[in-house]
Amino acid sequence: MTLTGQTNGSVPNLLGSSLQQRWQKYLTVLRRCKRKCSEKSVHDLRVASRRLLATLDLIMTVMPSEAITGVTRDLKQRLNACGPLRDVQVQLLKVNGMRDVYPELNLFWTLLMLREQHALAAIHRMLLRVRTREMGQKIAACRKELLPMSDNLSMQTVALSALTGAAAGGFCRAVSRLQAIDTDVIESIHRLRVAFKKFRYTIEALQPVFPFVTGKLLKDMNEYQHRMGHIQDNVVLETALLQYARKRGKTAKTELSRVRKGLLLERKQLTETFLRSSNELSTFWEDSPQRPLSVPAV
Repeated sequence: MTLTGQTNGSVPNLLGSSLQQRWQKYLTVLRRCKRKCSEKSVHDLRVASRRLLATLDLIMTVMPSEAITGVTRDLKQRLNACGPLRDVQVQLLKVNGMRDVYPELNLFWTLLMLREQHALAAIHRMLLRVRTREMGQKIAACRKELLPMSDNLSMQTVALSALTGAAAGGFCRAVSRLQAIDTDVIESIHRLRVAFKKFRYTIEALQPVFPFVTGKLLKDMNEYQHRMGHIQDNVVLETALLQYARKRGKTAKTELSRVRKGLLLERKQLTETFLRSSNELSTFWEDSPQRPLSVPAV
């Protein structure tokens, strides 16, 4: 296995450098969010959080640390707190594009606008309470613990094998979810999406270590994930509409029946489109340091 050509190409140094870069990026985006909590700034914070988490998970693979566990827990809590806002914003974008065809969505769209503002305000209050000094100290301690491994060739070999195994494990979990897809159970595609997203962020975090992780590969993985994401967004919107209709009574349910039919038709088309390309999953591991694993056709 060949590492990428860098000044100091040891696995620990590459991981430590990646950790520092992703920590600094997280801090930059967090400060921006504290100044102005907007759709874009929260989105950027979620992405920066996921990338930092992926790097921390890889470091835990080669060097378990209680300090990292604490940082990871805090990051995940904040990331989860941003989830409802993401759902509302996706629904807003989708509903806004549907209102010309379905004017009965206008009131629901107004409600979503209010929900977005409330969610942004809640996230902003949460982020203003975030203090990063202790997290930064733990990140620095983690990088310091990695340094001795850089001078130990045996540890470097073991670390490289562990990272390869972590990526291979993520790929196998995604393959397992792909094989388990049931076209009558839309949740089965969501389960693949969750497993694939974790695999994708793991692969992205390994870019400094493995030369097979190219910009094109990451772009293709992102597009693959988006195809599943469109299906889940459709499901989330329909669920939100059903909840909205129940609260407003039978009249609203009747008014929105046309919208639901349109969403179900769209979901069928999105699902068929994804399934036709679902076996592209195998291409995301075929150039890895390990022998390619075959993916049975769905």
